[in-house]
Amino acid sequence: MLINIQNKRKNLALLLTLFMIAAAYVKVPAVKAQVTPTLYIDPPTYTATHRGEIVSLDVNIRDLEENLSVIAVEFKLGFDPNLFEFVSIVKGPFLDSFAVSPNGGTYFVYVPRTDYILAGIVVLPDENATWHAPLPNGEGTIATVSFEVIDGPAVTADFTLYDTKLSDTTGVPPGVAHNTEDATFSFPVEYLSQHVTWDGLDYLVTTESNSTISNIDFTIGDHIDFNVTGETGSTGYMYIEMPREFMDGTFSVLINGIPTPFAIWQNTTHTTLYFVYTHSTKSITIFGTLVAPEFHSVALVLTPLVASLAMAVMKTRIGKYRRKL
Repeated sequence: MLINIQNKRKNLALLLTLFMIAAAYVKVPAVKAQVTPTLYIDPPTYTATHRGEIVSLDVNIRDLEENLSVIAVEFKLGFDPNLFEFVSIVKGPFLDSFAVSPNGGTYFVYVPRTDYILAGIVVLPDENATWHAPLPNGEGTIATVSFEVIDGPAVTADFTLYDTKLSDTTGVPPGVAHNTEDATFSFPVEYLSQHVTWDGLDYLVTTESNSTISNIDFTIGDHIDFNVTGETGSTGYMYIEMPREFMDGTFSVLINGIPTPFAIWQNTTHTTLYFVYTHSTKSITIFGTLVAPEFHSVALVLTPLVASLAMAVMKTRIGKYRRKL
């Protein structure tokens, strides 16, 4: 009896060992977790260089699975109306690629508001109100929204997605769960180019500054004027580069009429000035002892003067020659 019990225990241990060995070679199918789709703005960060620049943002979707049966997307894209002006919105190609026959195409609508854009896109069913596979899946662009930069620098802001909806074929609220990702905007420095034309010649004056530059006056004379504005109390700076043919000689910089220290670099063709100030609204005046019209006016004055001297010399020489004869 004792021997039988021991044999049964040995057989059970053997069976367990064989089962463990077999299990090591058996691949159990993994259960795929449902991925949550995401609506996001691309690029996620944007840096502007000047006012008037057009910022184009894609509203995209990723990780959308077909079994979610999503056939419509709605979103609000928020922006700061003090920094941006809405320009346009165009439908992206993503949903269109799933709306071909026998589906009924897409319907796109948008409403611009003061500080946001409301947009909606839906894949239409066939005439029998039936959607046909494949339903939207994967990733792509829902819409592209463009804005014009109307203020700055130096500013930062956010573009935000909110009140977003992914609707499925049932149309039952609140729709399909999803994530959203916003974008950030910065405009730390502005680069401007100003063309000044005088007597058929074009002079390019460029500036780099973290201030808002306005009321630029390149009226021909012995100076140039403009205003700078920034967050009160912060430090502003400016680089200004100009051709030496436009302005040269001894330079001076006045801020609100007060002489201001500046750094200067020069090569054979250009001069660059650099100076700093404390922000508020300030008037900048840059003087040069030689400016473009003086080059021309000096040339115009010297030409008849030289001609007169030449004539006088010639008359003197002719008189001497006649006397010798």
